[in-house]
Amino acid sequence: MYFEKLKSEELYPRYIAEIANQSLILELLTEPKPGLVTRSSNGSHKDMNYKVFIDSIKLLEKYWYAITILPYNNNNTALIFQKASELGKEYELKMLEATGNVNTHKGLIFSMGVLTLSVSYLAFRKRIFFLNDISRTIRFFLNRFYKEKMEKKTAGDKFRKVHYRGGVISEAFAGFPTVFNNSLPFFMRMNNNLSFNEASSRTLVYLISITKDTNLWNRGKEEGLRFARRVSSRLGHSVNGNRNPGKTALTRMCKSFIDKNLSPGGSADLLALTIFLYLLIKKDLKNYS
Repeated sequence: MYFEKLKSEELYPRYIAEIANQSLILELLTEPKPGLVTRSSNGSHKDMNYKVFIDSIKLLEKYWYAITILPYNNNNTALIFQKASELGKEYELKMLEATGNVNTHKGLIFSMGVLTLSVSYLAFRKRIFFLNDISRTIRFFLNRFYKEKMEKKTAGDKFRKVHYRGGVISEAFAGFPTVFNNSLPFFMRMNNNLSFNEASSRTLVYLISITKDTNLWNRGKEEGLRFARRVSSRLGHSVNGNRNPGKTALTRMCKSFIDKNLSPGGSADLLALTIFLYLLIKKDLKNYS
């Protein structure tokens, strides 16, 4: 999977931005989705709904393009990352303004931002590159230029303080290995036999079972995180995809997450990144909804 070949001539900035936007939409449309917002449910959220997410996604269309055009307008790598960081902060504020101070996509502004930036950076500099180049470029950007100290405000920061690892920052600094090594191969295997929505839903549950989702920890602490991973694992997800849960089992899982006020937002972000890479490989932006 790491050595899937990509041709730069097919990956111009507006197209990469389009894939990012489509990925957010497809993640939102995925259901059932335990504890998360969908078209038919607000999940475990009292302050979020489908419309708020759509408003946020519409706003972020401009952000993805602003990020992906940076490598084409600058030769200085440090300046590229500095401008990307400034754009991230700017659009984080715009997102909160557009959603009435609801944090819909803060994690993805960072994680999808650095992913799309890395793809665009490679597309501008190489005629052909591979998935492992994307992961390596993400690691390069973050480990060399990400100098800011972590503010102790996010669920991921609190989790790291207690457990010394975890959260989107740790995953990003490692080049998103969970996505490249686990969820993307799993999704592609699922999508061979299932609809796009079913493959997305099952991949989300698979991600919950293998990650230490800091959003789950923030809402349910260690007990909630263990419960979520145990329930998702019991549904029979495996990398080989030999066993798949039925819709009834997923519905029960959704109810249990709502009852316990659990929401796997970190896993949902990783699902969006997984979908992005899938669309990047397949070069397919048809409407899956």
